[in-house]
Amino acid sequence: MKVITDQSQLHAGLQMAYRAIAGGTAHPILTGVLLTAQEGILHISATDLEKSIEAVIPAAVEMPGSLVLPGRELNEIVGRIPGGDIEISAPEDRHQAVITWRASEFVLNGYPPDQFPALPLADGSGAFSVSAGDLVRALSKTVFASSTDDSMPVISGVRLRVGDGRIQATATDGYRIAVSEMEAPGAGGQVMEVAIPRKSVADLVRVLSSAAGEEDASVVLSENHIFFDLPSGVKFSTVLLEGQYPDVLSMVPAPGDYRTRAHFDRAEFAGACSRTALLAEDHRGARPLRLHLKEDRLIIRASSAELGEAYDEIEARVDGPTLDILFQAKYLIEGLRNIGPERLIFSLDDDEGAARMQGEDDSEFYYVVLPMKPRE
Repeated sequence: MKVITDQSQLHAGLQMAYRAIAGGTAHPILTGVLLTAQEGILHISATDLEKSIEAVIPAAVEMPGSLVLPGRELNEIVGRIPGGDIEISAPEDRHQAVITWRASEFVLNGYPPDQFPALPLADGSGAFSVSAGDLVRALSKTVFASSTDDSMPVISGVRLRVGDGRIQATATDGYRIAVSEMEAPGAGGQVMEVAIPRKSVADLVRVLSSAAGEEDASVVLSENHIFFDLPSGVKFSTVLLEGQYPDVLSMVPAPGDYRTRAHFDRAEFAGACSRTALLAEDHRGARPLRLHLKEDRLIIRASSAELGEAYDEIEARVDGPTLDILFQAKYLIEGLRNIGPERLIFSLDDDEGAARMQGEDDSEFYYVVLPMKPRE
């Protein structure tokens, strides 16, 4: 193999693929990137067996071929070259590359390309296109609410429901639900549902964010994988979560079915929660905040036998019965970070039922959270 390519493009491709390199693996080949040179392009691929990323960059290919090189070291070497053309050459009979830039030369030992795992292939059973920007917003607003508990793997990610011109992302850990949904004209036809692992979602968001503007991503579903193809040539695939994702939204009341609805400033509420949480008693990681909703205000209290007490209040318009209810501070604060509008609607039924937070005039995102039970 012998190729010549631009340093900045090579580094960008390596950084993209590097996100799929396995960390702490017993299989050294998974710490490498597969370089495949053919017909004026260089494919840069990496996989950790759960997700795979491939970047494609232009290159002058003098000799086609492939080689696996250590991903971290190659990325660091290329990243420290200030610019210009880089030549990568590898003899056919040795798994070793010579990287040349101006008068600099690096010899990097690699691995046999035939030992690199075969990347999954899309079978085209379900395909659609969607705005990369829309998908980033939907995933980013929901993944934080997915479960990190290994005993509940089926909800340790984000469920995507796509079809009929809409896309819906849902995540839950059993105590809260984050939902983002929007129109997606390219996602027509039959409704399809898949669940993407939490770790893969984080990398997918970074990959999709590299798409300029509102470029569309082509998406293909297969039985066990989902594939994303960007106009830039970047490809991303990941395994899907096994099992039936629970129909958590069927347990959420409609917006008009709550007895108490409070309207107030989102930023003021977020600030009050973060301040009072500082003096909330830390009980196994949970910091309870007591909310009291009355006619014209929302009162937030917290206390700790060791630290003291906190009291805060904000102006609010409360329609319906007054309520006194406990919530875990973390769940409120994390949900508020993902609500965009300045004004918030906080809907509740009683001190045991799930509450719903949603921005006024915002039809794209809502957040449902269960209250805490008072300690006896």
